[in-house]
Amino acid sequence: MGAGLKLNLGAGSRPIEGAVNVDIIERPGIDLVCDLNAPWPWAPSTVDLIVSEDCFEHLYPLGKAEGQMNIVEVMKRVWTALKPGGVLHVQVPSTDSRAAFQDPTHVTYWNINTFRYFVKGYPHWILYQGFGVAFEYGEDGFVKAIPRDETGAGWVEARLRAVK
Repeated sequence: MGAGLKLNLGAGSRPIEGAVNVDIIERPGIDLVCDLNAPWPWAPSTVDLIVSEDCFEHLYPLGKAEGQMNIVEVMKRVWTALKPGGVLHVQVPSTDSRAAFQDPTHVTYWNINTFRYFVKGYPHWILYQGFGVAFEYGEDGFVKAIPRDETGAGWVEARLRAVK
């Protein structure tokens, strides 16, 4: 994966070689057991890459009662941890399918437009100034839908670069 600090947040049973594999449960391949709802242990602007698959929808750093504003806090924590130009590569269940709502442990709900509130220059970003953070697509960035599988579940995947 190259030099620099790389995090695999919510690694579960999918650790990535060369990354610090983080999960709330101790299991094989996990390097750091950490509750991502608590303050993150990484200093600001120290992370080159954050990868996360099927994790962010479980996070509620502001408390469950705060609902969708927890998304803002998660994205602030990601942005703060990333170096300028650092990359977030995330996949979450999309509200465009049943995947977002079928798991009773999901506390936030995401779709393609959710990420546009954090991508500098989009009308969604301009409305709230990214809630104090800014990402861009960069050369290899995107936000896209991942088609539904045989169960009717679908996801949204984003690859964004931190602008600082």
